[in-house]
Amino acid sequence: RVPVPYSRLIGREQEVSEVVALLASRENRVVTLVGPGGIGKSRLAIEVADAVADNFPDGSVFVALENVLEPNLLLPTIAYALGIRDTGEVPLEKRLEIAFEGRRSLIVLDNFEQLVRAAPVLVRLYELAPDAAFLVTSRAVLRIRGERAYEVPPLATHDPASPTSVTRAMTAPAVELFVERARAVKPDFELTLENAPAVTGICDALEGLPLAIELAAARTRVLSPASLLQRLERQLPMLVDSSRDLPERQRTLRSTIEWSAALLQESQRCLLADLGVFAQDFTLEAVESLGTGRAWDGQAIDGLAALVDSSLVSQR
Repeated sequence: RVPVPYSRLIGREQEVSEVVALLASRENRVVTLVGPGGIGKSRLAIEVADAVADNFPDGSVFVALENVLEPNLLLPTIAYALGIRDTGEVPLEKRLEIAFEGRRSLIVLDNFEQLVRAAPVLVRLYELAPDAAFLVTSRAVLRIRGERAYEVPPLATHDPASPTSVTRAMTAPAVELFVERARAVKPDFELTLENAPAVTGICDALEGLPLAIELAAARTRVLSPASLLQRLERQLPMLVDSSRDLPERQRTLRSTIEWSAALLQESQRCLLADLGVFAQDFTLEAVESLGTGRAWDGQAIDGLAALVDSSLVSQR
């Protein structure tokens, strides 16, 4: 079953509408929600699965993959979620083909990034399940035929029409999320004209990343928004332990980044670390100049492509 969300979704109406439209087109066999850890891909997938119920009369199946690390376990995990047991009497792929026959279903594959090498298996499933659609969440693009990647954006931190207006910024989705999560730990928290500049400053500093905003809001039991904003110069030590029931990789911002970096090849991790010499933006030419004599020398374009695909670097 699709998990029941623990809280309402904030500021994602447009994204839900766009992904629903992508799934309605049979040209897109796989729609991949792509973005960095903590951007809200899984939560968006749950909302989309509920929103497309009428388009998939045979229901939705939610397959959690965060603990599946071996590519050869992908098919058995999908089969298990469908209630199919591999008895050995009939090949598993044949049993899946029988189960999917004539069924218009949505298969949600959550946290696919550590199984990207197994992505070609999904292409085989197109033939086994011609009427099914697949919604995938991943920090990395799958790069398979039939895939439509959808970049999950951060939450808006201000009104684009009036970015300097505190009053308008108070209605931004990122600020709304901060206030709701702050009230969850401190029921008397109120957004006021006095603390609104600090709250909007926090959301801007965290670039609208939902997980980071939730982790920051949890600190309001101890720190005022103004004090929290001052201490965000050292973000990683500050943004820890929002909810004890979350997976370890989602309980701190550092763990989220480390999980993504661990999925890279060694030369790509070295490139990611070396990019830290740039204050913010950089050009391809600057990176190529930096690479002389380093582990990724001569691989700047391929390395950057891998980092962009893995949602660790953005290109514009």
